[in-house]
Amino acid sequence: MHMEVREVTPELAAKWLTCNTNNRPLSKNTVQQLAAQIQRGEWQLTHQGIAFDEDDVLIDGQHRLAAIVKAGTGVPLTVTRGVPRTAFTVMDTGRKRTGRDALALAGEANVSDQQRSAAGPAGGTSRRP
Repeated sequence: MHMEVREVTPELAAKWLTCNTNNRPLSKNTVQQLAAQIQRGEWQLTHQGIAFDEDDVLIDGQHRLAAIVKAGTGVPLTVTRGVPRTAFTVMDTGRKRTGRDALALAGEANVSDQQRSAAGPAGGTSRRP
């Protein structure tokens, strides 16, 4: 496998999407959310980029590439080539991080109590000592 960080332009993203021959259906909502992040300047380079197998078939990153095309703006991406075809079966099978997970990672000790506190008296429940 070979990995590199590249600036991926909308034109390059569109070209690479033509290599997307065997992937899950594209989620328009996911593409829209990612494109909006790019347009707001919130895109961040991470280890999660795009991947091609040994035959240059796109096996990971179709939503990121489609978002770059939709946003009309290039962004840096980690590009991995030569990923074993068999790895596709274990990609993107983990649990998606939730808002609660993000709060916990930010050091919020008891998210559920804080959520109830944020709701205030109008939150629908009253707790008595």
